[in-house]
Amino acid sequence: MYKVLAMVVLFCSIQSVFAASDPYIQTVKDMYSLGKKSEEGMQVIELHSDASLKKAFNLHARNGEVCGFWQDVMWQSQDPEFNVPLQFSKVGQNKVKVSLGKGKWNKQSSVTYILKCNGNDCKVSDVIDSSGSLKKNILAEC
Repeated sequence: MYKVLAMVVLFCSIQSVFAASDPYIQTVKDMYSLGKKSEEGMQVIELHSDASLKKAFNLHARNGEVCGFWQDVMWQSQDPEFNVPLQFSKVGQNKVKVSLGKGKWNKQSSVTYILKCNGNDCKVSDVIDSSGSLKKNILAEC
């Protein structure tokens, strides 16, 4: 019995260490930390985006704020609540899902980041939420 318990504790601690050192998860955690401080989630996503997503953001900027997205995608709201509980999980080789807890006005939601990493340097390639692909939506609507 003690061996099983010890194995469970060891497995959980290894998972915790792996998540803490994973560049994909760490990049997204850093983005949310900056997003909370700046209260500008879309600017944070753009700052961390790769060339293909930057191209979509540039198209959006040229066409005004009437296409591609209608809310702060990072916080899943037009009026974000920056203190909602956040959970980060890796859901694929290059995907990180952020679960945003229920706020005072906003319902529980999630957003998935697709990243491309070169070592510990990760860039956001796309963001998927209930509206689909951010990049595809911008390119289709703008």
